[in-house]
Amino acid sequence: MGQHLKETPLARLLPRLSALRLAALGWLAALLLAFAPAPASAQWRDSWLPPNWRDDFGSGERDLRRDRAARMRLYEQLDAQLVFAEELISESTLQAVEGAIARYRRIVARGGWVRIPKTKGRWLRRGVRDQRVALLARRLAASGDLKPGRRITWTFDRNLEAALKRFQRRHGLRPNGVVDTRTLAVLNVPAEERLAQLQVNRLRIETFLEKVREAERYVVVNVPAFQLQAVRAGRVEIVSKVIAGRPKTQTPTVVTKIRGLNFYPYWRVPDSIARRDLIPTILKDPDYLRRERIRVLDRWGGEELDPATIDWRSPAALKLKFRQDRGEFNALGVVRIDMPNEHIVYLHDTPLKKLFGRSGRAFSAGCVRVQRIIDLVTWLLEGDKPEEWNRARIDSILMAREPLDVKLARPVPVLFVYITAWAGDDGTVYFRPDLYGRDGVSAMLAEYSDERPPVQSLAP
Repeated sequence: MGQHLKETPLARLLPRLSALRLAALGWLAALLLAFAPAPASAQWRDSWLPPNWRDDFGSGERDLRRDRAARMRLYEQLDAQLVFAEELISESTLQAVEGAIARYRRIVARGGWVRIPKTKGRWLRRGVRDQRVALLARRLAASGDLKPGRRITWTFDRNLEAALKRFQRRHGLRPNGVVDTRTLAVLNVPAEERLAQLQVNRLRIETFLEKVREAERYVVVNVPAFQLQAVRAGRVEIVSKVIAGRPKTQTPTVVTKIRGLNFYPYWRVPDSIARRDLIPTILKDPDYLRRERIRVLDRWGGEELDPATIDWRSPAALKLKFRQDRGEFNALGVVRIDMPNEHIVYLHDTPLKKLFGRSGRAFSAGCVRVQRIIDLVTWLLEGDKPEEWNRARIDSILMAREPLDVKLARPVPVLFVYITAWAGDDGTVYFRPDLYGRDGVSAMLAEYSDERPPVQSLAP
């Protein structure tokens, strides 16, 4: 019987049918796995990244170690969507903020927006089905990020993802379309606090506008947004990322003028940095000075000392001066922008270019490091003496690696401002974290105390 069966056409077909059946079962299992909800332990993955990636989504909470170059390119693409290319300090911005204040007053009068609860180990992203998705939709509809009339369900769909990305762009968050830890915190800032933020910043914009109203061109650094604008005749011609001061070493508000440029400068370490950071580092790492090419002087312009002969624990060490050699490794990089002011802060290059890849860039001791520093230098010099300066000449100076000081014939106004809320010409409202706690928002919530309890300011 068995031998006869093998010889029939049906017998020859059975192995093929079995193979097809197994293949079909395999495809069915793969489809079920593909569309099954991700387990809580895998919620850090996102559909726009390869499955072997992790991402901190700008929160700084995870240190990615795989495919760093590709990750940085992705960050650049996302960061490019965060640029505010309209003139920040302008009449149109002021009018737009006044319109935003009226809108947010109406939102507050309607009761604000819902709060989205946190669930440990589970982030909201496209494809997830969760009761919090409906709350997210209501929250984004209240602030105008989700278009009205959309049916609200428990499923995170493409329309909700687009609305969330819009919200993230407005708040300076990398628009990844995922409700990660940082995005959730920003979503839950009450409407009352956002209204108060707009009111505080309206006064700031109005004050700074008087400083540049008659200026043909000027430079403005908005510290909470980590962004620089170079403006000529009301048009933003350069936008650059910047690195600003840490909360413990804040970048101050400054209104002054750029008067010159220093190519290949020394870095004369401020006494405060020497006492707070440099000497403790030397005690832990005696080779640090040699490695960083920092000289020890008995006084400015005085004799150079041998670090090996100095008792770094002695009070006398606190009176010593430190000067770093010129070069690309120098803390100021290849150029410093001279802008005399009482706080002794300035714009400059940096050898730590990788820090511009972070979304939160509060790393300096108070000065401002500029990513597009050479573009800014070119803009300053070409606008000052176009018959003498161009990019080719600047490049030749950089190639020569020799120190050169240049004075501007027409000093350019520069402002370091602290603006955490503003609006664009199209009515879009933007917010940034109150990096240094300067907004004083809680005090302005008193008028809403009968409706809701006071809320603490959002701290990054």
